[in-house]
Amino acid sequence: PVHNQKIEIGFLDYFKVTAPAPSPSPKAEKNSLGFLALAPKKGREGTILLSWGAAAMTMCLQVVFTNWDRLGTDSQAFWDFMCSKLASEGLFLDPLASTDLSADLPAVALYIFMWVNIVGFLFVMPNAFPPQQSDDVDSEGNTKPMEVPHRSRQQKVQHKLTNVDCSYILLNTLTMPGFFYHFFCLLRSWGLSLETLFPPTMVPPVAPAIVPAMGLSPTLPPIELDVDAALAAIAMVSEALPEAVGALTLYFLAYELVYYRWHRSLHEVPFLYKWVHKHHHQQTYPDRPALDTLNTACVESCVGTYMQLGVLWFCGEYLGVKNVPAGIMFFEIAGWLSVLEHDKFERALPFGMWKANEHHMHHAFVKCNYAPYSALWDKVFGTWKPFKQTTAEARRVANLGPGAEAPVVSITSVMQNNTTASGEA
Repeated sequence: PVHNQKIEIGFLDYFKVTAPAPSPSPKAEKNSLGFLALAPKKGREGTILLSWGAAAMTMCLQVVFTNWDRLGTDSQAFWDFMCSKLASEGLFLDPLASTDLSADLPAVALYIFMWVNIVGFLFVMPNAFPPQQSDDVDSEGNTKPMEVPHRSRQQKVQHKLTNVDCSYILLNTLTMPGFFYHFFCLLRSWGLSLETLFPPTMVPPVAPAIVPAMGLSPTLPPIELDVDAALAAIAMVSEALPEAVGALTLYFLAYELVYYRWHRSLHEVPFLYKWVHKHHHQQTYPDRPALDTLNTACVESCVGTYMQLGVLWFCGEYLGVKNVPAGIMFFEIAGWLSVLEHDKFERALPFGMWKANEHHMHHAFVKCNYAPYSALWDKVFGTWKPFKQTTAEARRVANLGPGAEAPVVSITSVMQNNTTASGEA
């Protein structure tokens, strides 16, 4: 007799014995329910609560250390500017602008405006930096973007986002408006004025008396070129540009050195790696630019962002380097490169200053390439590992036999999605 088995009679086979479907155990059913239970690994409740607590503490500290009187003035200036701007575009917002609103509403509007723009910028920025193109041309004469090749078969398995990952991503974005406002406060102490960004009043342009034809209006005076003013502007730019380039270089060198030591400690100190940094290395092959960048423990994200602010403050307070354009460019470029190096496409800056595949090496081998952008400090401290793939590695990644011909892999011409007769590069 056949016990605990099900007998099925088909048309072509007389008896087909199949094992019954296993009944879910109470333990498995319990692990499939609840918010914490969907974590990638069991026993990570402590790290999750630590990350959530770090995000909550960061936002509380942002509230405590923010000058709310100044924030009220800034948010009101922003509110008046937006109302006048939208009114000039044809949207009737005069009643809303003149209504006696709550004092907190402009601040909330400013927070939402900053959050939407920051998140949108993170997701859009990869499109502004096109990847390197392959030398191969398809039948239509088009080239394809090159992808960073995998270094191991493990990298081919993408980490699927869980709701814990999504909570980290959301919390990291919620702390950014407060951080960027503190960044603006630092630049204001260096001389930047909010009134130059949001003028108190906006006068709509007056329409000419005669409708211009073909873009020309005879009633408008001809444009006169002020040669002296143009020469003065060129001289000012020529004088300020070297200073801005020098300040920008100092900011990056200082921040990369500080972050290098912090990032290396996250790997070398077991407690920090297990409780803070290990979550980010679930993805061994980053291919979701904004999501994989933000999918870090909130402790690491908050420390890393305010580390940038601390480096700028130190350079301005103790080294006397207070350059507003360089500070703005520093934050823009740093955010840009952080997102792009978590993309799967090949990108690089001139003169080898930055390559996206160097951070892919860090995700593949973990204990190398700790610096966030350039390879300078990794080379100085002996932790730099250049991206290269030997023939044996290419064969192993493609899951080929010893006698098979390995795909040709190089840093200048690799197509990750090209499937050839010998395998996938």
